[in-house]
Amino acid sequence: GEDIDLFHSLFHGEASLDLLGEEQCELSANTYGDIRTVTGLANLRQALLLRLMTPEGTLLHHPDYGSRIHEILGTPGTYNQLQKLQIELERTFRADSRVEDVTVSDVVLDGELLQATITVKPIGLDQVLELGLRLNQRGVIQWA
Repeated sequence: GEDIDLFHSLFHGEASLDLLGEEQCELSANTYGDIRTVTGLANLRQALLLRLMTPEGTLLHHPDYGSRIHEILGTPGTYNQLQKLQIELERTFRADSRVEDVTVSDVVLDGELLQATITVKPIGLDQVLELGLRLNQRGVIQWA
């Protein structure tokens, strides 16, 4: 698929993305003066990020879109909460029809901060996406 490129720095050389930065979600032009778009694995990566950032139920005509991560952040990092986080991360990413398999590892919940490593296998590709995630209650703060 192809979509508007909302996080240009994430897909073009930056090691990580800080969504609290000022220049995120800014539309920019490509070399032809058209709105810059993103395709392929970069498109999937952006779509997964947007799905994770959107609280489930907030899109009127797509009530199942999004995640419930925000409900878990800020709770004590008990074994049960870590299991809930891992399950919710997997559920959120598997909801994208382009995803064949998801593995979530290294899940750590320290107060308001969640850290996890996520491996996503797209359908029909030999490549995998390795994603590092640092998340707090205000949203994704780093996505590498």
